[in-house]
Amino acid sequence: MEVLADGTFNILEAAVKAGVKKVVAASSASIYGMAENFPTTESHHPYNNRTLYGAAKTFNEGLLRSFYEMYGYQ
Repeated sequence: MEVLADGTFNILEAAVKAGVKKVVAASSASIYGMAENFPTTESHHPYNNRTLYGAAKTFNEGLLRSFYEMYGYQ
């Protein structure tokens, strides 16, 4: 959890303090859970994951949306 969630938060906070204008982050297909169809589309429900990794990646996407709203990251 420290690496998956806290690490992302720490990087975003450091970017704000350093005046970084843009943050690029990679997510994972794990947020969608086990694929029902291939290829798995982004409309596949993201709360179907059953792993800590998938949950942390979903959390990170929420962090990124929050930092976008607060600081205008693109």
